[in-house]
Amino acid sequence: MRYWDKQWHIINGCSHVSEACENCWLERQYKRCGWDFNNIKWNIEQREIPIKNKKPTTYLVLSDLFHELIKASDITYTFEVMEACPQHTFIVCTKRPERISQVLYGQEGRFFLGGDDYIKNIWLGTTVENQEMTKRIPHLISASPFKLFLSIEPMLGNITIEPEWLRHINLVIAGCESGNKYKTRYTRSIWVENIKAQSIQARVPIYTKQMIINGKIADDLLHYSTIKKEDLFKS
Repeated sequence: MRYWDKQWHIINGCSHVSEACENCWLERQYKRCGWDFNNIKWNIEQREIPIKNKKPTTYLVLSDLFHELIKASDITYTFEVMEACPQHTFIVCTKRPERISQVLYGQEGRFFLGGDDYIKNIWLGTTVENQEMTKRIPHLISASPFKLFLSIEPMLGNITIEPEWLRHINLVIAGCESGNKYKTRYTRSIWVENIKAQSIQARVPIYTKQMIINGKIADDLLHYSTIKKEDLFKS
């Protein structure tokens, strides 16, 4: 169910910050490869990869670029690299959106961007797995006019989003738990129907990746979506 072409491992490792992290797919990938998931650092060896690639590519930026252990100067350098590659699209999803404005527009990042400045080929998103984590959305909105998205995955409960917040969102992606843990934390179709109705009301495209119906995983449930996979993260 990939909607990106390549992963850009500019950040090594991560740490749990909320309920969505419990069955982290990236952590499982690290364990399979024998890597240390707890060794969190900016990956200097990866910094030039998008520049060397001339073919237009959609990159998923891994792992959490706004992790508290990553220096603001490394984050802003990463944004400089992304801006220098207008042929690419970059997807940056964080569970720490409270740091976005501090680094991009504030003192921590030495006012890297000013006013309403933004970088056109970057999408910024945050994970909203349950009602409690809707508190992340206003922090994400602080980065408007960047193109913004919500990753409601894994969807662990019924979620209601303030209509005023949704007005600033460009895309919603929803889905259930991935991997072999989906039977322990499954998504109900009524929850997806609810978030779809809210998205339609706010005129925000929604794409559903997967969910559990009657205890079985079902992919590409396009009747819950208002946008096709090939149209995701388009300008």
